Amino acid sequence: MDNLNHKQLSGEQYIPEYLENRGSDHELANNNRPISLLPVPSKVCERVALHQLTSYLTTNHRLSVHQSGNKTWHSTETSLIHSTDSILKAIAQKKVTAVILSDMSKAFDSINHNILLAKLKDVGVSSRCLGCFKSYLSERYQAVRINSTLSEKLPVASGVPQGSILGPLLFSIYLNDLPSVAKSCSSESYVDDTKLFLSFRINDSNIALTDLNEDLIRMRNWCFDNLLLLNPDKTKLMVYAEAAKCSRSYLILDSRYLVRN
Repeated sequence: MDNLNHKQLSGEQYIPEYLENRGSDHELANNNRPISLLPVPSKVCERVALHQLTSYLTTNHRLSVHQSGNKTWHSTETSLIHSTDSILKAIAQKKVTAVILSDMSKAFDSINHNILLAKLKDVGVSSRCLGCFKSYLSERYQAVRINSTLSEKLPVASGVPQGSILGPLLFSIYLNDLPSVAKSCSSESYVDDTKLFLSFRINDSNIALTDLNEDLIRMRNWCFDNLLLLNPDKTKLMVYAEAAKCSRSYLILDSRYLVRN
């Protein structure tokens, strides 16, 4: 892992990052995302480091079982099956299940490097390897290219390189403790999309909604502590139950109502 230093491998002092359109109107900044142009030797070394780190984390059970993203034999289907099974069991028991679907804004680009290094240490990464990861993350630069015009380079102070081999695993480690934040709800995640769900008797709906709202606030506070942003506009509330038991309900996130339609 001593060779993870991207500057030595590339022979350059920076790796330029460009913008790739992901929306219908590329003139809007929010419809674009940064991608990293990484040298092949760097990716080879990253692959070796990924294999070693994944093997260690898997063998020692250091990754949350409630995260289905960036894992072998896991996918969106894994998370969906688990959630659907819980909802159907609750309906069979004449219960209502409320589900909060949360979304983070630009999570990959917002990863704080110091917090990430602290979390790598928490999962058992040695001091020597931490030095390699610090070198891997530091002294990166980004630029924007429009046609043949290239902007000035600016330092990348946060985020994991998108398009890299190690990036997804580092992101999973950063979010590794998020599922444990909820106290009353069950939690399932796929990368940065997290579901909170709680099953309850219809007579206990007021208490359940209070518990849901408190866990939602705990998740928001976790995001604040980890310098991430929960997006209220894309955070939704869904209620699953027999039709006769459904009623209009809402939660509050940052003074905005999440209303069940």
